[in-house]
Amino acid sequence: MVGKLAPKNYQGGMMGAWMLVTGVASIIAAQFSEMMPGQVLLL
Repeated sequence: MVGKLAPKNYQGGMMGAWMLVTGVASIIAAQFSEMMPGQVLLL
């Protein structure tokens, strides 16, 4: 989707930026999930 929306001469950079931001968001989400207390499932 990013490749279709970006101008032709910026497509490579925009795709790289999209992947970089996705990776950084994944790392931040992992850090937040480590801060959460564990769940106890009572079945």
